[in-house]
Order: sequence, then structure tokens, then C-alpha cells
Amino acid sequence: MIRPDVYIFNPTCEMAIANGTVAWQPSRFLRQFEIDLELLPMFTATESDWVIVEQLPSRDFIEKLNGEGFSIPSFILDRELKKGDVRKISKGALKPWGWSPALYHKFKSWQKSWGGQFKQSPMLEWHDSVKELYSRETALQVLRGVGEELGWSKEKRYPKACHNIEELVQIHKENGQSMIKAPWSSSGRGVQPVVAEAIDRQILKWSSSVLKQQGKIMIEPLLDRVLDFAFQFKYEKGKASYLGTSWFFTDENGKYQGNWLKRPEQHLDSDVLNLIDFQETKIVNALKKHLELRFSDNYEGYLGVDAMVYRTGSGKLEIQPCMEINVRMNMGILAMELEKVVGENYDAMRVVNRQQEEKESETTRLESRGIIRKRFPLTEVLENTLFYAELVKF
Repeated sequence: MIRPDVYIFNPTCEMAIANGTVAWQPSRFLRQFEIDLELLPMFTATESDWVIVEQLPSRDFIEKLNGEGFSIPSFILDRELKKGDVRKISKGALKPWGWSPALYHKFKSWQKSWGGQFKQSPMLEWHDSVKELYSRETALQVLRGVGEELGWSKEKRYPKACHNIEELVQIHKENGQSMIKAPWSSSGRGVQPVVAEAIDRQILKWSSSVLKQQGKIMIEPLLDRVLDFAFQFKYEKGKASYLGTSWFFTDENGKYQGNWLKRPEQHLDSDVLNLIDFQETKIVNALKKHLELRFSDNYEGYLGVDAMVYRTGSGKLEIQPCMEINVRMNMGILAMELEKVVGENYDAMRVVNRQQEEKESETTRLESRGIIRKRFPLTEVLENTLFYAELVKF
């Protein structure tokens, strides 16, 4: 008998971890984000697996996905989770987008139905002791180790964790321009760029709220972004296996917009690509070492290490190899899976906010990547849909 693995899209998991309670719920806006994009885990699942959803996809939409060559798993309605016939069926592993106390509580009634290797996995139960692994401060610790491996000078300006507003203001003065981040946040949220000499009142108010809720706040120099990419790892039994590099794009504030399915060579200067090719092996080896030192045997799953090519004040290109660590499934892994099926037909996957899209012209949205010539929906767009994901070809 094949035991189905169980998938669910919960990209707000880091915020749930910061809250720490089993009853945590995302805001209405973020809950809409989760529901609108809830089909995305199906593209990493098999036909024998289950994907938990609030609403079943239509038959027409499933037929479109089949026509593009995608495997279709079974869909289980969220409201059916506690029913006996679903609860008692033997299952393989729970494979959420990310982990949190609230996620474990949601599947508490299924605890006895898990089978196979998942029963021996460190992810079988939540332990508060691992909360810090999901914080941006963990990425800072890994970055310091990688910096030593790469021979960075002591003058290198690392991100810092602040515990009060006065400390935050002082470090921003030293930086000149800064990016302020909540230690636990996700989906491109919880970040505030500050380009002015002083932090404005609204961002100070937001920072005070983060400090009250999470106990600290992160600040780092604002870099002149050239390219966003990520080093992708699978972490099992204390070892990090390198899966490859994913390439993503953001808006001017650093919020995620989408992923390239392949290395976007036609959109990049040769000096950028040469820099990555020259440093990639050394960076990956350093990341493997310090991820394993930090995570030990306390985690199993994907690790997406966001990185950036940036330009210094003197015009030199450099790599920041560990901006943050996504301790979960992430869009980069999803893009790599999509590439295996439709990589010859599409260039990128993007996530769209329909309200934001209506405010922007086609030229403004796509001037850096080209006009869209072909598109295919990855999630169903209904009348009340705010967010959707799609494949595009430029």
C-alpha cells in the first residue's frame, strides 16, 4: 500500500513561530495569500499524494494542468481533516511549506497515522528549542562563518540584531542607508528599506512593534542590488546536500516577485555570471559546513539560502552569500521542479497581486524583463482572487 505524503501551503510559518501559540492565525490579507496560492505544493507532489486546500480546483483547471504535463495529486478539503475516515488512513510524511507550533496543532489528530521514516524524523514533533533556527539571526551566524572561510576583512559590515530603538537608530546612522527586518517573517514581508538620513516615524513605530513582539530587530546596510539568487540545499541526517542555484527577481524594495526557471543569462552581463561561476564552489562548500554546524540533527527538509550580487560604492561587483535562510520549502525549489516539466516552454514563474498589477502599467512591470508573449496559470483565478501564480515566456 502506498502511503500518501501530505502537503499544505502555509508560507506565513515564520510569523507563526514568532507568535509561538498553537492558535495563531495570519491576518486576513495574508490568509488570502495562502488560500489563493494553495495549489502550489501540488507541483512538488506525486499522483499518490494529498494536497490540503480550502476549495477544490475546477475540472477545467485540472484538465489544463494535465495538458501541460503536470501530475495531479488528490485534494483534501481542510474542513475534512478531523473526520474519521481521513484521519485514520495510514499516511507517509507531513510535508508542509514550513513548520510551526500552529501547523503541528492543526494535524494533531493525525499523529498516530504517520508512517515510514517520518516516525524517526526530527520533524515529527515541534520543539521550542529550535525556534532560533528559523530566525534571521541564524542567517547572520552562518554568514559570519562563511565570511571567515572567504577571508572577509574585519571591517566588513555585517547585519546586526538590535534590542532597542536607540541602538537601531545609531546603527542606521553608521550605515547611511539600511534595510530593517523582523527576525521572523516570510513571503517577502517584514522588511523596510530606509534611504533617508533619519528613520521616519512610521518605520520607527513598526520597528517598536517588532521589538515588542519578537524581542529584537535586524538591521543591515542597504546594498546596491544587481542580482538575486539562492543556493538550494536538502538537509537530512545532519548533512546539507547542494541541489543547485535558483534565480529570482524582486521589486525595488526587495519583495519577492518571481523566479526564473533557468539561469537568466540573456538578462545578465557576463561579468556578473563570471563572478558567480568563480566563487560558487567556494561559497557552497562554506555554506554546507556552517549550515551543518548550526542545524546539527534538529531539522530535515529544504534550506534556501538567499544571496545577492551587489555593486559597491567604488563600482566593484561582490556577492553577499547569505542574506537569509528559508528553513522550509521555497519558491526557488518550486521553480526548479517546474523547470523539469515545462522548462522548454516558459522562462519564469511569477506571483502577482492583482490590485497592485492594476496600478502599474505593463511597461513599468516588465521593462527589465521584456513583454510577456505567453502565460499559463499555476493557480486558479476566480472573481474574488487577489493573488495568483503563473508561468510566463518573454
